[in-house]
Amino acid sequence: MASEDREQRFGELVVHAVDMGHLYDHLMQSRGHNQPVARDDMPDALLTEILHLTRLQFEALCHDLTDPWLSHAATTHLRPVLEGMAQIGFILGHETSTPVGTSQQRAACLALARARETHRAMVAANPRSVPDGNLEEGRRQVRTFEQIHDRVGCPYVEDPAAWPCKETHGGPCRHRELWPCKRVTKPAPRLLSSPTLLRLSATMSFPFTDLEQASSLVIHQSLIDRMMGVTEDGTNALRNATYKERALALAMALSAYGGCLGWVTETVDMPAAGALGRYASDTWKRQDLAEIMADEWDRSDG
Repeated sequence: MASEDREQRFGELVVHAVDMGHLYDHLMQSRGHNQPVARDDMPDALLTEILHLTRLQFEALCHDLTDPWLSHAATTHLRPVLEGMAQIGFILGHETSTPVGTSQQRAACLALARARETHRAMVAANPRSVPDGNLEEGRRQVRTFEQIHDRVGCPYVEDPAAWPCKETHGGPCRHRELWPCKRVTKPAPRLLSSPTLLRLSATMSFPFTDLEQASSLVIHQSLIDRMMGVTEDGTNALRNATYKERALALAMALSAYGGCLGWVTETVDMPAAGALGRYASDTWKRQDLAEIMADEWDRSDG
């Protein structure tokens, strides 16, 4: 197979992955689920917001994968995709059989923490770099989410022994010490990602924690070593990403993003979620992907 043909066919794999989001749009619109969502409609409002942000990062990753050189940077978009998955999983309680509170309450706690963290970042910035009105808007959003939080109630349990979600040793799960709305002075809702992904790795039998490490900025520092290849004269030189490296990044991101789409769709339309699941399954069955994972494309490159 000529190199141009392989690039075209790999590009078709990427387009197929991106089109999963377009299928989601079509299903939601055609089945009457495209009504506007009010900001205080929890958990729908926050699920919609996080899903849009996760989709943005997934499609940016896919854009990088269409170029053999930029593909080296694709996994830097994987981390926010995984964080989106973790937060959606936390809201919907997919990481444990004994979630704390309702999805509405968990969403309210998380939304409040996100608003606090954003406002705190603006307060800490150089005032001259913050556009006029942003600080007041930030304060307004914090107040809005505080009101939502007060209205739906916080499910946080003060007694550790009564915490419903347990670790294997019998103590409360790590979510208790990282519960988003409880970190008032130093809000950091992103800290929920690691313990949530750890639990999702167990409940879904998929190594999301390994993907989190592989996409970390710490690992990114060593990227230059993986970008080096040996030339014919025995020297080292920067090289393009292999097809297998590109396909692995696509598969990792699609596993997380597909999970997000499926979970959110399940909350409103199970048949539509089934259609998305079948679409994702078709991706894994594609012959080109199987050949790439078997190193057939890279071997033919010499």
